[in-house]
Amino acid sequence: MGKENARLAKCAECGRMIAARPGVELCSECAERQREAYERVERVLAATPDISPAELAQRANVTRSVLKRLAKKGLIIMRPVEESRRCQRCGREMDGVDRFCGVCKTELLSQAKQAASSLQNRVPYGQAGEARKTARKKPPSSPSDFGARGKYSPPI
Repeated sequence: MGKENARLAKCAECGRMIAARPGVELCSECAERQREAYERVERVLAATPDISPAELAQRANVTRSVLKRLAKKGLIIMRPVEESRRCQRCGREMDGVDRFCGVCKTELLSQAKQAASSLQNRVPYGQAGEARKTARKKPPSSPSDFGARGKYSPPI
């Protein structure tokens, strides 16, 4: 495969362009950071296996999204703990490291799609720039532009 046929992809973490290869979604720097984060998480889990996701993230110095990504890849398994997380929208108890339960996620996604659709219907594509340009035009300032009496003259 020559350089002219090489395909590029964006790093899933930082957006840098990388050579597209099956199973590779991170640039070398982000892959190294992910490996280091994984090792920190594994050390904390080895010491305290029944830790909550929030406490694990804090002790391993990683974000919850990193824990979620590691769990999705099957690199770590989050064990159920007594201190369960609650949905930030409805308060339901839930497992894992998400902010919202499945029901709320579905509802929020539906509402976001409806809002996006509503906004697209209000201003036709391509005309938003024209609407901004016309809104910036200054109103006429001389009295002659409003007739002989001026804009705010009392009726005769």
